[in-house]
Amino acid sequence: MKQFFKYVAATIVGLFAFCLIFGIFGFISLIGMVASSSSTPTIKDKSVMVLTLQGEIIDRAEHHFAIRQLIIRSLHQWHKILIFLYRQRIGIDIIYAILLMV
Repeated sequence: MKQFFKYVAATIVGLFAFCLIFGIFGFISLIGMVASSSSTPTIKDKSVMVLTLQGEIIDRAEHHFAIRQLIIRSLHQWHKILIFLYRQRIGIDIIYAILLMV
């Protein structure tokens, strides 16, 4: 029984420390947001915004290809699993149940 109260007290102290630390971070963040929102830039009349458009603008990134390949590989693995289950003469209802669990 003594161990139980020790663990309960440790949990309460841990939760209190967690709330205190994140409360301090939240308060500091709130002060930072308020301080940064009060300073608005002033733009003079007849100002011109200049954009330097140098370099290549990529319409599609290369990582989409990697994600597509990952999806294709995972579908290929599922295909292998389904063929294995079919060859083991497992009923379609069991295969469907297995797919629903995943």
